Amino acid sequence: MFLYTTLADKINNAPLQADLKLDVGKPGYKYEFNLVSERLPLTPIINTFSTEYHGKATGELTAKADIRGQGLTGTSLQKHLNGNLLLCFTNCTMRLIGQKANLLLTPLALALGIDDVLKASLTNFILSVNLGQGTITIANCLLETDLFRAHTQGQIPIAPELGNSRLNDLPIEIAIHSQLAQKVRLLPATALPSSNMVQLPIFAKLRGTLNKPEIYTDKAVIASLLAKSISTLPSAAATKTAEMLNMATQILQPSTSTNQPSTNSPALPFNPLEVLRRR
Repeated sequence: MFLYTTLADKINNAPLQADLKLDVGKPGYKYEFNLVSERLPLTPIINTFSTEYHGKATGELTAKADIRGQGLTGTSLQKHLNGNLLLCFTNCTMRLIGQKANLLLTPLALALGIDDVLKASLTNFILSVNLGQGTITIANCLLETDLFRAHTQGQIPIAPELGNSRLNDLPIEIAIHSQLAQKVRLLPATALPSSNMVQLPIFAKLRGTLNKPEIYTDKAVIASLLAKSISTLPSAAATKTAEMLNMATQILQPSTSTNQPSTNSPALPFNPLEVLRRR
């Protein structure tokens, strides 16, 4: 027995079309889902689904999905889930806030020795996902702000319990705008005038599970970046920042193995960003 549902409409003058086909005669239901939406206003969507960003986001949402499967348990998805998904936020104005955003923003601020990135505003976001063969493949996950760009990609094997599917140390590549790189003294001397971005060494990786994502940070790389940044500071400012660097590296010892279970770093007995603000 098949059930069909089709929606073709406009939401705030933006086109939206969705089709759902269900075979209810199959255990767990066999389904085919297609979605095409273009340039939906982001504000009402964010206001509906997020209390954290309610009233704080503007932009447009484009989404496309072609998903086929049978059942919704992790075991069923391992066997039957196929398709692709594309999600884009464009022309955004949305300051990144909250605990999850700070997992990335705080170590970046420490690495650069400046707290400007804690006020970064999202401008564009792209997530492209392929589904099949028991795997969620992140083909492209790109986050762009007014100060930096972060990118990751990789594969997530689907676990029997979907939420327990592991994020296996997906590297997060970060590049900062050249103006910011110049401000923190990380602009290479060989940089061309036309260069807009400066790539940083990888110091963060995405790990944990779909239910509980975490960001692992390489404290040695962070300390190296900060040391490079303060090496050209005037002596007084360098002394203050070096004091922060020494304390931070003593407490946040770098991990020597990516195979160790993820643990939260112990809290600093001071706020290192307060030192940054006094620079």
